[in-house]
Amino acid sequence: MARPHLTQLRARGYPFDESAGRGCSLATSDVPIAELSSAAMDNLMRWSRTGVAPPRAAPLQLAGPGVFAHDANGNPLGGIRIAEFDVPRARYDTAPASERADCGVAPGRTPFYRFDFSAAQLTAMYGGNAGYLKAYRKRIDELVAERWLLNSDGQRLITQAGRAVAA
Repeated sequence: MARPHLTQLRARGYPFDESAGRGCSLATSDVPIAELSSAAMDNLMRWSRTGVAPPRAAPLQLAGPGVFAHDANGNPLGGIRIAEFDVPRARYDTAPASERADCGVAPGRTPFYRFDFSAAQLTAMYGGNAGYLKAYRKRIDELVAERWLLNSDGQRLITQAGRAVAA
């Protein structure tokens, strides 16, 4: 299976080792970095043109030196509380070096991976796909209103979530 981030880099002509990450069995994080970056750029342009400052998030919380604090679902505390953390279908975290040996991680980089919840956990949390999608849509709408996401990106993320639960 192609790693999404490598596919995007390849499409843009970025040079990299073709074999990097091929043997990785860990699911790549699907945190919407590109969408958050688009909103950040929009906020910076707005700030420079109108003086309206970008939204601010609390710093990531640490449990100790270099160790993130986690919420009840195992996701990082602090920072931008994206829908994937507040209405989770997975836990997003690092993996021990022994588990990511074949993942082509650059030295000094701390990658995040997606560890999916079981169907039983998801049913207990949301009662079903409709409950999940309702909560996810509500959180995305909040993130758009708070200017963490652009409206068009928020709508696309809601559509993607609908496809993901239908699969």
